[in-house]
Amino acid sequence: MSDKVLYRISAASAIAGTLLILAANFGGMFMEVAPGLGSLDPAESLDAIASTPNAVLMNGWLNIYGGLLVAIASIGIYRLMRGVGSHSLVPLFIMEIGVVLLSVSYVFSLAGPYQLGPLYTQGVSLDALYGAEYLRKILFEVMVVLASWLTLGVAMALFGLFGLKSSKIPKWLSWVALAGGLVGVEEWLKAYPWQAERTALVLINFAAFAVWLIGMGVVMLRHKEKNTK
Repeated sequence: MSDKVLYRISAASAIAGTLLILAANFGGMFMEVAPGLGSLDPAESLDAIASTPNAVLMNGWLNIYGGLLVAIASIGIYRLMRGVGSHSLVPLFIMEIGVVLLSVSYVFSLAGPYQLGPLYTQGVSLDALYGAEYLRKILFEVMVVLASWLTLGVAMALFGLFGLKSSKIPKWLSWVALAGGLVGVEEWLKAYPWQAERTALVLINFAAFAVWLIGMGVVMLRHKEKNTK
């Protein structure tokens, strides 16, 4: 595959992936969402899933597809900055690992409306489902926070740091990634257990990620290969 084709695919993936992730995480503001959806109490979470299963389905699938597109975009970003040294592989590996964890975490999330929710609405007792639902929620919470820490924090910060050494990437865009990633590194460590509320710094982290990734998409679309780092 030529660099031109790779950059175009990665650019489209960066922009589309960002939009899907933003829709997944903030689309719930425009949908009916039961208040217990983010609760670690199995009774509250099962009631919420039974009441608003579409919100869970939308959030899960959009995050999975968005994450996979970000993984593709990251390959193009690495390719763009490969001239700064082999250490630029580090954020690529971290991003890919984070996306895998994110996808697995949302498989656990989707088990709610696909498996446990229907059983609950069909009359299976809470006692019979309590352990499975509690385990599902704990696994989801831990994995999604770890995945977010890796992708929205560590990987983005390192991409920003190494991007500062590349003449192909605007410095301001790399600074956005570095600063936003460092905010994410700190905030996602404090995010467990995840609550429905978004702190101001988490919103800043999301905003920085969106600006950086869409910006990198534009950079890759406009890039013409030269003998520069």
